[in-house]
Amino acid sequence: MPHLYDIPAGYETRMRILKALSEMLRNQPLEAVTVSEICAQADLSRTSFYRHFVDKYGAVNWYNQLFDQRSLAQIGRSMTW
Repeated sequence: MPHLYDIPAGYETRMRILKALSEMLRNQPLEAVTVSEICAQADLSRTSFYRHFVDKYGAVNWYNQLFDQRSLAQIGRSMTW
């Protein structure tokens, strides 16, 4: 069974995509951002993007799930309810 903090395959690429998306969201809403723009910002091909995410909303959802998992794992360790 994988440990919570093991880095899954593709994690670095996913985070690169999310970093590019987050930079773009400073200036425009998610609805206005395209996958092509995200790929250009992240210096990745569209094939790489779609290898990791179904669409731009899938990228946001993946990050939210990752954040939730890590936050819940810290409850009782370094965080409280």
